[in-house]
Amino acid sequence: MAGDRLGPGARETVTPAGRARITAPHRPGFPSLPDRSPAALPKRTVVFGRRPCGVPGFACTRPSGVAVSGGKVQGSVVVSLPPDAGTGRVPMTLGRPAAEKIKRGKGIGMPSINYLTRVEFDFGAIEKLPEIMDLTGIERPMIVTDQGLIHHGLVDRIKSVAPLFQETEVFADTPANPTEAAVNSAFDRYRAAGCDGLVAIGGGSPIDLAKAVAILDTHGGPLAQFAAIEGGIDRLGPVVPLVAVPTTAGTGSEVGRGALITLADGRKLALISPHLIPHAAVCDPELTLDLPPGLTAATGLDAISHCIETYLSPLVNPVADAIALDGLARAVASIETARKDGQDRAARWNMMMAALQGGLTFQKGLGAIHALSHPLGAIRHVSLHHGTLNAILLPHVLEWNETACGPKYAKIRWQLGLAADTHLPSFFRELNARLNLPSTLAELGVRGDDLTRVAEAAVLDHTASTNPRQLSVDDYRAVLTAAMGNG
Repeated sequence: MAGDRLGPGARETVTPAGRARITAPHRPGFPSLPDRSPAALPKRTVVFGRRPCGVPGFACTRPSGVAVSGGKVQGSVVVSLPPDAGTGRVPMTLGRPAAEKIKRGKGIGMPSINYLTRVEFDFGAIEKLPEIMDLTGIERPMIVTDQGLIHHGLVDRIKSVAPLFQETEVFADTPANPTEAAVNSAFDRYRAAGCDGLVAIGGGSPIDLAKAVAILDTHGGPLAQFAAIEGGIDRLGPVVPLVAVPTTAGTGSEVGRGALITLADGRKLALISPHLIPHAAVCDPELTLDLPPGLTAATGLDAISHCIETYLSPLVNPVADAIALDGLARAVASIETARKDGQDRAARWNMMMAALQGGLTFQKGLGAIHALSHPLGAIRHVSLHHGTLNAILLPHVLEWNETACGPKYAKIRWQLGLAADTHLPSFFRELNARLNLPSTLAELGVRGDDLTRVAEAAVLDHTASTNPRQLSVDDYRAVLTAAMGNG
């Protein structure tokens, strides 16, 4: 009987459809689950009606007597919770041995990840950069970075690991939002130095700028012809080798197939091609330990928005969905700790992994958050941080998409260990507040006369087509008006 197997009070029945169902008294303190049928059992077991188990740290078993037909479980899946469960949030842990290694300042010995491209990920991964350079065949690299990383000595630290970098050309004039003019300037330096490959060090801006330089070296300009909305995807072929070394945890560009560039005509457009995925990414959380709290929060919300929007995309890609959900839970569970204590190595590890996971799911497409943040980032009278924009827009876009995403919103609540009636827009609005992020576009300097132009550009943005609910110019303007703090 179910009670003998799962604890006192448990009861196993068979539904009219032939499904086995196990129920038990609710135990206070355990997470509520969105389908209302599961309950937490006295033996720390949760029963999910036909729910797949994709939660790291959970062990799944199928109770005896549950039939499997056509490869599908026709019953319930029993999920055994780890000892730290019961807080109302899915535990996102590295496991005790790995966590202890990280606390001692060591990596956990992760093998190379080969998904879309080669990824070296771990504390100390930067030591593998010489090996990566050998594999790419780059002999005269140009480093693309920004002045902030030069000032803080991070570029010199990275250069010290490989003799190849001692006489390397360095372009450090990357603007916060890369422009075509900056790309042309970098390319002139690249060509004059006789370089044959690129190493991008920094956040999304240096990585995207380096991708655009790679395009110019093999395809020539102007860049507008390679924009996705101009049919540029089919025009792009192989480019020179590029190695990405992210120093923030948010962009995902280190494994992304796109580069966002503000063109000479003022449009901020995406250059997209599988050929733009860096030949390798070296992701070392050590490089993020000194990231300031505000930038930690803003870039972290960028990663969260990537995971949410790719999961909500209507395109079908179960592999990407699984990665996005894991990355989302990892980021939500770690971002507040990373902001409060930048030296928390486990939190930094998880945030960089979440950022990587967001980038790995770009293939599914993004949505209205990015359709708006791209043209907002092209506004010339004020410099706007992409991650901060996404943080502000996230709750508003979630409200607009809710009618088209009911089951997926329920899955997000479950993945985050939230109650079934949690209002997701409010949850993320409150998270932003705890992270001390701005709550309105007006606080950033966006003006009312910017909104129509941005809304018109949003409809044309390549990410608009994969938003789960198609929005008109008027709809986008309404979202912007609310995000300004006026509605």
